[in-house]
Amino acid sequence: DIQATKGAFAALRADGRVIAWGDSSCGGDSCTVNDELWAVKQICSSSKVFSAIRENGDVIIWGDGPGPMIMPGRCFQLGLKDVRQVVSCSEFFAALHSNGKVTTWSRMGKFQLSEPEDIEEIRASSGAFAAISNDGSLHAWGDPAAGGSLDVVTSLGPRTWTARLKRRRVMRE
Repeated sequence: DIQATKGAFAALRADGRVIAWGDSSCGGDSCTVNDELWAVKQICSSSKVFSAIRENGDVIIWGDGPGPMIMPGRCFQLGLKDVRQVVSCSEFFAALHSNGKVTTWSRMGKFQLSEPEDIEEIRASSGAFAAISNDGSLHAWGDPAAGGSLDVVTSLGPRTWTARLKRRRVMRE
């Protein structure tokens, strides 16, 4: 697996270690978290920040001075434990936890836990996130111009989806 920010690359090696190179302000220097980058199962990137999920579900981030609320290294202060998937859009990440909760954060450290707690799958566009719950409900948040609004969704193919139209203001504060 290889991921890229605006100015750097990170690659997941077969032994579960991660190597990064390129512009240090875009995550090309992972020296502050190298001791944490082992037993990694997934890496993800935003425009200037990388994240890695370890086999135990811990999330490690590094890159553009992640911000005042997120310090490089393990992200326990954001509750990023027991994570099974991370996706990103532009400046934001979303982590899907094993219990179905989603945590969304930016490099500036703002985050929000989603409701409900039964998310099965999550995807990202250039500026929004979409998720499907175990019951088939569809959820979206972020920039409406990038798909962060379900106002126009009535059905997808042969299966009709229930659209929960709760507005989530994670992207625009």
